[in-house]
Amino acid sequence: MRHIAILTTVLAVVTVAGNNCVLAEVPFLDRSILLAGYQEDKAGDDILNVDVGDSCAVMEDCVEDCPMMVYCGPRWTVSLGTEIKQRNDMPEFPLVEGVGGRQLMATSDIDVDWGSGPRLEIARHLDCGWDLEVVYFGIDNFSGSAVAYDGTPVATWFWEQFVFDELYGSYRNELYSTELNLKWPLCEDGRFKGIAGFRWMELHEELYAEVTSAGYPLYGTTAWGSLDLGNHLYGFQLGAEGILWEPCCQFHVEGFVKAGIYGNHADWWRKRGSILGTEDCGTEECQSSFVSELALMGVYHPCCWLKAFAGWQALHLKEVATGSVQQKEIGIIFDHAFYHGLLLGVEISFGSRYCGGCADAGCCSCE
Repeated sequence: MRHIAILTTVLAVVTVAGNNCVLAEVPFLDRSILLAGYQEDKAGDDILNVDVGDSCAVMEDCVEDCPMMVYCGPRWTVSLGTEIKQRNDMPEFPLVEGVGGRQLMATSDIDVDWGSGPRLEIARHLDCGWDLEVVYFGIDNFSGSAVAYDGTPVATWFWEQFVFDELYGSYRNELYSTELNLKWPLCEDGRFKGIAGFRWMELHEELYAEVTSAGYPLYGTTAWGSLDLGNHLYGFQLGAEGILWEPCCQFHVEGFVKAGIYGNHADWWRKRGSILGTEDCGTEECQSSFVSELALMGVYHPCCWLKAFAGWQALHLKEVATGSVQQKEIGIIFDHAFYHGLLLGVEISFGSRYCGGCADAGCCSCE
């Protein structure tokens, strides 16, 4: 339900009116050849006959406003994909200690599985190479667990010392991100663009442990404890994206990098209970956090309106509250979280058609 609610919000993108001659992110179009052909045709030499059609009747105005960067392209692109990520290993924080401080279970003993979730991007292509985009992704199934058996007196982070027969520990993580970005061309051919925007992220973690004992003081019952942490990050980011390698017109390698400073409203909540009673307590704290993201992808164009992409992505969050470093005393300890993994999906373009003359320029046909 969380995914559905956020995706509904993302789909409410503002439609920006404008003329039909725009810069499209179509790397297999040779922009310089197309423009040169248009300029020569305008001069009467007719070196390259670019059939602009009714939808590109304002090309002359575009040439004057955006010299060296003119061709017609789609008004919209929609990208739907998935992110498959793994969280970094958690540090050696003891969950259960036996007699003499002997460690029976630590957070590092909990193997966290890979998590996956949807990614949606919607871009509105404006004039002169400027774009407005909304990006969302959410992963809510990072988890892991561990079991220990001992039968000796132990001390846990959630209850006092007692004898246990079995201990179960688990970890759960949720990560959500929504961003609104404005992009602009950094060079004349439009292969590289700057990025500036606002981003909202949610990072939630939960540590849970449960012990069962046949002896004192549980007498066959269980004691449990949970530690919930939430990070609510709001801030601005800067970055860049571009085509890094283009061996042929139907394939290229592209990447992006983003970084920003965020205000983080973090909360810490501990609950525990057994036949001896229950208890819960919590606190909140504000902290400045840093978020950076890097991606490298291969992109294939089976046709002009469709792309398929796959690559690697890394996300680093610094100064966030994570469950693996918290203590049993009330108070938030800030650490870092690192995620990396696969990014793959498809992108569809629609709106205006591309100008004719693409095939004449020596690249893929746009028919």
